[in-house]
Amino acid sequence: MEFWIRKKNEKKSGAKGNYLGMDFNMIIIKNYTRLYKTGDHIPDYEQIDEWDLSLGISPFIQHVGTRFTTKIYYQLSYLKNDYWYANRAINSNTWSADPYEKIKGNSRSLGLCVKYNLVKNK
Repeated sequence: MEFWIRKKNEKKSGAKGNYLGMDFNMIIIKNYTRLYKTGDHIPDYEQIDEWDLSLGISPFIQHVGTRFTTKIYYQLSYLKNDYWYANRAINSNTWSADPYEKIKGNSRSLGLCVKYNLVKNK
């Protein structure tokens, strides 16, 4: 789910140009794993926890051309995600010694999106 706010830089008409803006993001995170020993039958992936919600923002710079649109963004989340169940499943011998606050994490990413416009912008 994505909501957006955009500001067009000093252009009076047409869609082409450079834009600054910020997207609001809502991401649902699910963790899957499969545990087996070498030589055993390889099982299907299992979901190891319930889903976790991440809310965040993505400030961006976007260029809209006649045929291509490019967008550079940095995504960061407000809420820390809980990886307790994932830690317990993956580190079955050591998970109980890990402090709960140390296994929470934020998601952040730098991204580039390039789109081809089927309809030529003016």
